[in-house]
Amino acid sequence: MKNVDFVAIDIEKLDDSPLSVCEIGMVKVIEGKCTEYHTYINPKDGLSRNLFGKTTLKHIKDSVLKSSPTFKDVYSDMKEFIGGLPLVCHNKGADLNYIYYNEQADGLKGLYNKFIDTYDITHQGLEMSYKTVLDKSLPNHHHALEDARHTAELFIHIQTGTDVSEYIKSDYIPSKEKSHSGSTKYQTVSIEGLDLEDDLLADYSFYGKTCVISGKSEYRDAIKKRLEDIGAKVTGSISGKTNALIVGEEVGSSKKEKAIKQKANNPEHFHVFSQQSVADMLGIS
Repeated sequence: MKNVDFVAIDIEKLDDSPLSVCEIGMVKVIEGKCTEYHTYINPKDGLSRNLFGKTTLKHIKDSVLKSSPTFKDVYSDMKEFIGGLPLVCHNKGADLNYIYYNEQADGLKGLYNKFIDTYDITHQGLEMSYKTVLDKSLPNHHHALEDARHTAELFIHIQTGTDVSEYIKSDYIPSKEKSHSGSTKYQTVSIEGLDLEDDLLADYSFYGKTCVISGKSEYRDAIKKRLEDIGAKVTGSISGKTNALIVGEEVGSSKKEKAIKQKANNPEHFHVFSQQSVADMLGIS
């Protein structure tokens, strides 16, 4: 099969909101020739930062962002650069999620038509995928243009031994926006127990999230290691900063009570997943 021409993309954001996008990098590859696009973005949600934004993205200065264009300002240039080619990302639950919500906020639509998520092929974070597939360390991680270059290089290599046509998809919609028989996407938590939200995992990014693993399963240790490899923080107890509880058998009553409270307080930012489904998502057998 002829290699697919494409545009690789990486997007960085300052905090948990998808409207805090602050940097976009793209690499277009047509018949092996590369051209690049890069811009900083003045975030729609302002310049507040979470811990990741304060530390990992400290190279992106507020003074630069204040004088940068908005997402809406650069939208037409981005669309022209992509030019109808498939958009290649590494974790659609991050990059395509950010695009979706910024398009929604600005009344825009149609930045791209098709996409390929290299995470669906490697089942590892970008850093580990780069190491596993290319046997290289990942330089300048979380610089948008650098990571777009890394994603492009990764996908070029993947195409040499894989028919990627089955991975080309369209119409990305975040899981929480999809209708499911009229029910809300975020299930409720009752006092009797915890409802699993494994159907969110298709679009969920563990990168930068704080996770707690509780209960028994054969996957527990492997999940912890893989989560840390892809940029999640694994802690032993649930707090207001916890984003995900990953459960096996025999979850302790104390963790269950804290999870119920956390879910009630933060229904859209705290989720409960099964260890089995997380292992499947992370490619752990």
